[in-house]
Order: sequence, then C-alpha cells, then structure tokens
Amino acid sequence: QNAKEQGKYTQAIKAFEKFLVDYPNDELSNTAQVQLGLTRIEQQVGGSSPSWDQGLEKVHEFREKSKDLPEFSDEKIVNELEDYLKSIAMGSARTAKRALDPELLVTSEEAGKLLQRTSVDKKGTDEYLLRVRQAVDEAKAAILKDNTFNEAVAKIQKSLEESDTIAALTERRALLARYPDFETHREIRKLMDQALTQERESVKRETQSVA
Repeated sequence: QNAKEQGKYTQAIKAFEKFLVDYPNDELSNTAQVQLGLTRIEQQVGGSSPSWDQGLEKVHEFREKSKDLPEFSDEKIVNELEDYLKSIAMGSARTAKRALDPELLVTSEEAGKLLQRTSVDKKGTDEYLLRVRQAVDEAKAAILKDNTFNEAVAKIQKSLEESDTIAALTERRALLARYPDFETHREIRKLMDQALTQERESVKRETQSVA
C-alpha cells in the first residue's frame, strides 16, 4: 500500500501479487485483490504520461475480477474508482485535443458512460460530465480544423501540380473563410508563394508568345 501511495506502482503490484500467491486464503486477500486492481489502473493514469485507453482497460479488468468481493462496495474504493473514471473521461478528451486523436474521444465517452452508471453522486457526476462534454467538443473542433487544413493543403498542392493557380487560390480563400488564422500559416504562405510564382511565369510566357 505504501509503495502505491508513493507512486511505485510496479513495486506495489509485485507485492500484492506475491501476497495473493503466498496467502490466497488470508483474511486480507480480498483487500489485496482490490488494491492490486486499483494500482494497475493508477499505474496507467497516474503518471506523467498517462495512457487513458489502457487505464480504461484496467478499469474493466478490475470490475470483472473484484465486483463480487464485499470490499468492492466499500465507499473509499467506490470513490477511488470514480476518481479514476473522471480522470480518464476528462484526460482523454483533453489529450485528444492536443494530439488530434479521435480514438481518445471514444475512450472519453466510454469512461463517462461507465462513470454515470456507477456513480453515487448523480448530480455531481452530471455536472462533471458537462465539463467533459465541453472538452470533447473542443477536441472535435480541433480535429475538424486539422482535417480541413490537411484536405485544403492537399487540394492546393494538386492544383499547383496541374498548374491551375485559380483553383489553388480558390481553395485557399475557402479555407481562410472558415479559419482566418491560417492566413499566416507557414505551409499556406509557402504554397501561395508557389502559386504566385507559377502565375507570373504563366503571364510571362503568354506575353512572350504574343510578342
């Protein structure tokens, strides 16, 4: 238990596992089983680089292995599990925004649903999940923006490869109409420099042809 509280998760897990092997019928074996499951969850979500999807997987494992134990319903255990689910729901949503990873939104949604089903404080949980929903919406907006940018860049590049500067400029205008802050983006400026160079060369060739 001390190792867990100190963040020495691997050490704590080994200690709980050894206790269960050495003393399977001890009166503290149920407690050891519960703490082993909780430590495996915290190992995934409590560090500096949390793995939210693995944390949720460990939650499912914990519930499956410990749900029939009397200790599973202990208020302290219930509260600790709820705290982990809250961390996973919010953390995966915020990480999804930073990493632009839509898979993490699935993790957030699943953790939120499980939290809603198991929570004792329904009002408090609903209020918390509203904040999670805001984080999810922000992540979705960030992912959509990134996808839109990438699609626009691909279309502009294709247009330039085909020497269709008008189509390239049109695509740029459409992108900036939706996301004006991309006007100063290095990639967009680079592509526009390329488009203008192509246009000047085209005009030059036409002028020479007429002359």
